[in-house]
Amino acid sequence: PRSPKTEHYKGPWNKKFNFPIMIVGNTFDPVTPLKSAKELYQMMNEGHAGDSNAVLLHHNGHGHCSFGQQSECTRKHQVDYMLRGLLPPKDAVCQPDNPLFGKIIERLAIHQFEFKFKFFK
Repeated sequence: PRSPKTEHYKGPWNKKFNFPIMIVGNTFDPVTPLKSAKELYQMMNEGHAGDSNAVLLHHNGHGHCSFGQQSECTRKHQVDYMLRGLLPPKDAVCQPDNPLFGKIIERLAIHQFEFKFKFFK
């Protein structure tokens, strides 16, 4: 059977699901900020006991979506959810594996030091 043609889901947001939805909220996402993920999490659990309808995984990274700044922790929770039906623990926060501009900033700092050392002895 084909699903109905709709642009987007219009609610109700607290409809009871057979299994909780995992929401991944990214701290520094300019398009879908963490605040929005938290609001959706609250709406989906409204009228339900605890996290019975939705869970929130906080990815403490930059960029749109959790793929912008990779995290083995986030990836593990996503794979566990999709393949094994395992939920992340309540209030789980995953850190990125690398700083946002780690190697670039490191290289710039080295070049700046070399420039100053070479020309301003």
